[in-house]
Amino acid sequence: MEKVKVSLILPSFNVAKYMDECLASVIRQTLQDIEILCVDAGSKDGTLEIIEEYAQRDTRIRLIRSPVKSYGYQMNIGLDTARGEYIGIVETDDIVPPEMYEELYSIAEMEHLDFVKADFFRFRMKDGRMEKTLGKLTGGKKEYQNRVIDISKERECFTFLLNTWAGIYRRAFLEEYHIRHNESPGAAYQDNGFWFQTFMYAKRAYFYEKPFYMVRRDNPDSSVNDPDKAVCICDEYRFIYQLLNAKKELLEKYKFDYTLRCFASYCWALKNATEAGRKIILRRFVEDFQEYAKNGMIDFQLFQKYHPGWEKDLRILLDHPKDILHCSFVHL
Repeated sequence: MEKVKVSLILPSFNVAKYMDECLASVIRQTLQDIEILCVDAGSKDGTLEIIEEYAQRDTRIRLIRSPVKSYGYQMNIGLDTARGEYIGIVETDDIVPPEMYEELYSIAEMEHLDFVKADFFRFRMKDGRMEKTLGKLTGGKKEYQNRVIDISKERECFTFLLNTWAGIYRRAFLEEYHIRHNESPGAAYQDNGFWFQTFMYAKRAYFYEKPFYMVRRDNPDSSVNDPDKAVCICDEYRFIYQLLNAKKELLEKYKFDYTLRCFASYCWALKNATEAGRKIILRRFVEDFQEYAKNGMIDFQLFQKYHPGWEKDLRILLDHPKDILHCSFVHL
């Protein structure tokens, strides 16, 4: 293939139950000029055999073996290997409709975008039938849809739904800012750091209102459904904090967006954690946000604007940390 328009990275580990359906949806793309990079972390359940079988039938598929069981490491291998103008991410228990990447590539090229992301569907199978619900990236705020956005000038974008698989990213943009994933062990929330970086640097972003990607919500092995992994969110936001600290101008520019996003993510993790995990997250809530407050990183008005009621919780964290159990997010 002379020109690869989109490189699709598929990180896998023991997903044989879903791999066939996922790969079948990828190879059916109406955009033919793609490469499919399957980065496997040592599957033992038949996943590798499925990939190899598809690779024999479709030369666009390449199997890459990762020596490390880490979603972030696998994704970074894929990013470093990719040759496409744009990068797409497909989780290997999900499904992509045939026209997705052709339409997104067309928009990206026409508008010269850093990235374009589209609405999506959440789905689960019940009694042999698919049940799906619509996911709106912008929370349904149409004023942010179907136009080019400089996120540095429209910061409400940092409150949008967080995912990395709903769109495509210009590879030159990712390379220019060396945007990569946190290579922490396993597969737990490494997409948060990648997402934050793309939003932090994008001057030409686009949120397309048409839904494409179909994200599975009935895989019991997904990190989203694993309460033991909820505590990993704290380490992921420490990774983002370190990235910001490495360039003080970025920290000064995005510190308020960071703490708002971090607070929301800690709340989500707390709701989904085990009892032991909840204790760890509550401790990190206090430690981290007292550090952020000390460093002048909290805008109380921003909290009040986007999450009425959280301002009170935040003041408890900072002024009366022993009373954290009185915070509203503890009882979500």
